[in-house]
Amino acid sequence: MSLKLKKSFKNKIEIDPSRETMIMTIEDICRRVDEGKIVMPIFQTGLRWTEVKRSDLLSFELNGFAAVSPISMCHLDFGFDPQEDIYVKYGSQISLMTREKLIGIRGEVYSLTDGQQRISTNYKCYIGHEDFKNYVVDLEAGKIVVLKDSDVPIEGQIPVGVIYNKDFKIFDDYVRKHKELQDSSLNTYLSLIRNKFLGYRYTVNLARNLDEKQQMKWFEILNNAGSKIPLKEMRLSRLKIKDVDYHSEYISKFIKQLVDKKYNEIFTSKSTQVSYPLAALNPAYDYLFSKIDTKKIAPIASDVKEGRICDLDTEELKKLFEMTLNSLELTLEFIDSNELDIPIRMEFITFAMGYFVYGNNEELSEVRKEFLINWFNNIEFTNMVNTTKRLEYYKLINMIPMAEVN
Repeated sequence: MSLKLKKSFKNKIEIDPSRETMIMTIEDICRRVDEGKIVMPIFQTGLRWTEVKRSDLLSFELNGFAAVSPISMCHLDFGFDPQEDIYVKYGSQISLMTREKLIGIRGEVYSLTDGQQRISTNYKCYIGHEDFKNYVVDLEAGKIVVLKDSDVPIEGQIPVGVIYNKDFKIFDDYVRKHKELQDSSLNTYLSLIRNKFLGYRYTVNLARNLDEKQQMKWFEILNNAGSKIPLKEMRLSRLKIKDVDYHSEYISKFIKQLVDKKYNEIFTSKSTQVSYPLAALNPAYDYLFSKIDTKKIAPIASDVKEGRICDLDTEELKKLFEMTLNSLELTLEFIDSNELDIPIRMEFITFAMGYFVYGNNEELSEVRKEFLINWFNNIEFTNMVNTTKRLEYYKLINMIPMAEVN
C-alpha cells in the first residue's frame, strides 16, 4: 500500500517562507511609519526597553561588526472597498507610536510581528522625539551616550534627534551654530554618520495575509517559543478592544513607580516585567470582584488568572488598575518613611500592597502601622513554598500575628 500525503501538507511543503524576505533601510521603515503603512496587531506587547538597551542598539548600528537581526512583518491587503469580513479575518490593528486602534484601514500595510522595540527606537531618533533628548552621538567616545537630565551636550556631542533627524535642515542648522563641527573633514564624517543611520539596512522576514489566529501563532513562536508569559501579555494587550490600554494605563505606570524608587534590580528578566505587575493585580481584583476564599490566592505569579481580568468591563478594569497603582504608591512610601531595609524580592511589595488594598487604601492607624512594620521585619520568603506564601498572605491581610499557630 502506497502512502498518500495530505493535500494541505503537500501545499505547505511546496512553500518556503524563508525565501519571503525584503530589505528596508531605517529611512524606508520610518517613512512607512509616517505614512501609516507599518502598523501592529492589537495583541502586540508594549515598549519596555531601557535606556541602556536603546543606546546599545544605536551604538551597534553605528559601530557594529554584523547586521542587526531581522524584523518580522505580516503583509496584509485590506483592499480599498470597506469589507467587514477582511477586518475580522486580519484582526484589529493599532498604530506603532500611540497604540490607538486603527479604523477603516485601506490598501496594503505591514503589521509588525517582531521588531517593535528596534523600530520605535530608530523612529524616535528620526523624528527627534522628546524621549531621546538625552541621547547623543559622542564623537570622541565613538558611541551613543545617554546624558543625565541636568546635563547638556558638550563639545563633540550631537543629539541623536538632530544628526538622525529626517529633516536635514535641523541637522544643518545645528552644525552652523557649533563652530567646532564646521571643520570640512569633520563635517564629512558627520554626514557619513547620518547617512549610515538612514541607510542602515534591515532584513525583513515577511508573511502574507495571515489571519489573526495565524498571526498570533507566529508571534508566540517569535517570542520565547510560545511560553506562558508572552501568551498572558498578548491576551491583556487585546483589552484595547475595550478601549483599555493595559500597557500605558497600567504596566508602564507600575514599572515606573518601582524604577523611580530605585527598585530596578527587582526586574531580573524581561518576563518579570510582565509577571510581577500581573500578580500585583490579585489583591485589588479579589477585594473588588472575587467571591473566592482569599486564603487560597496570593499576589504571586502562580496564582495569576489573566482570563478573569480580561472578562471585566472597561470601568471595572480602570477601577482595578487605579486601586492597584494607589496601593503600590502607598507601599513604597511606607517603606521609605519607616526606613525599612527589605531584600529585593517582589513578594515584600505585592503582599504589602494587599494589606493596603484590604485597608481600602486609607491612612493606616497606629495599630495597623505597627503590625505592618513588624511583618516587614520578620517575614522571610527565601525557600518559602507557594502553599505557605498563600497562608502568610491570608494572615497578613487579616492581621493575624505571625507567631500564631497555623
